[in-house]
Amino acid sequence: MDSILINKWLDQFENRQPIFNHIFLFIIAAAFVVSDWMYGAFTFTELIMGMALLVLILSGKYRIHIHQFKWILAPIIIISLHTVYLFNVQEDFALRVSVIALIKLSYFLFLIVGIYNYVRVQKLEKEFLIWNNLMAMIILAIGSYIAIAVYTEINFDQNLPYEFLLKFTRLDGHLYRKDIPIVRMKSIFQEPAHLGYYLNSILMVNLLNKNHIKITRWISTFLVIGVVLTLSYSSVFIMLAILCFWLLRNGNLLKGKIQWSSSIFFSLILIFFVIFLFRGLIYTTLIQRTIEIATGTESSGYERLIISWRYINKETYLFGYGFLQSPGMLWNVFAYVFTELGLIVFTLYILNIGYLMRFNIPIALVFILMNFAKGGYLSSSYWFLILLVIIYSGQHYESVYLFRRKEEQLEK
Repeated sequence: MDSILINKWLDQFENRQPIFNHIFLFIIAAAFVVSDWMYGAFTFTELIMGMALLVLILSGKYRIHIHQFKWILAPIIIISLHTVYLFNVQEDFALRVSVIALIKLSYFLFLIVGIYNYVRVQKLEKEFLIWNNLMAMIILAIGSYIAIAVYTEINFDQNLPYEFLLKFTRLDGHLYRKDIPIVRMKSIFQEPAHLGYYLNSILMVNLLNKNHIKITRWISTFLVIGVVLTLSYSSVFIMLAILCFWLLRNGNLLKGKIQWSSSIFFSLILIFFVIFLFRGLIYTTLIQRTIEIATGTESSGYERLIISWRYINKETYLFGYGFLQSPGMLWNVFAYVFTELGLIVFTLYILNIGYLMRFNIPIALVFILMNFAKGGYLSSSYWFLILLVIIYSGQHYESVYLFRRKEEQLEK
């Protein structure tokens, strides 16, 4: 009787598969734009994706490849042993923090693999990318409104309502510096660099995917403009790197054999118009900052690339301080991995990125740059980037699973 009820329940999802697919993809795309929204100890992304994972399981659509299950267990076991060892040798080791971090890591691993398999099995790569681009356009529209509202509030004492859009994140963070009240676009994210990180993640797979998916140039054009308007140094640099890799992959562009169309022409005109319109802001926040970094009067680049490694020493370089036990704030993922997990795990992390290069060198290089753009390997935005990377890197996929419905097993 129970088996019949379960089969009827699962058949309901099968009969409405196309609708279910789009609803599920929309939920995933929407979840990651609220990665900076906090509710208690959790981000909105973690809560929404937890419900999405539950829906996958209840609908019988959750799958794990046998080899994937081994790859999931490997980091969990390695970090578990690493945690037990450090707990026994370090007096001030915060075991509870590391255990919670390990649970969170396991959650993200099973979640990302489940979504990856669902998208690939249902052949939804194009639909998923379209939903992410549509969501990015909505975020840009909201960001433009908020930036205009903040600008008019500062300069004209006009009070357009926008605080309600930032209820679960920072109300400030729009300005370049307090002494230079330049308004930067951050939309519903905590700061402009986080918006740039999100937009670059989507721009990367739009231009560099190996799935032969073409997204209209207008959308990528608006993504580029959105990154520029964040006036985030790291975001603009990564965006330029993505465009360079795209040019290198499309050799005809470099050889002058490009077939000009009205969309390409007007896209370039629009980008140059925005740059011209905001040339003063761009000079102050990007060009002048480059000069300051080069002359040593601006230290943020030095902190991100050099100071982030300050806690590594001869006592901790091999095993680190422990999972989520960093003594202070760091500014890139590489530094976090080395500082907290030590040289051995850091080497394994580098080898995995090297493995990614077998499938898509441009995306692997952008992934490396993104590791320097934002710290925190347990942040929702970082795992969103990983999800996009593994779906659109062009990696070979096999449909052999550890978990599947009995009917599917019999068919095999």
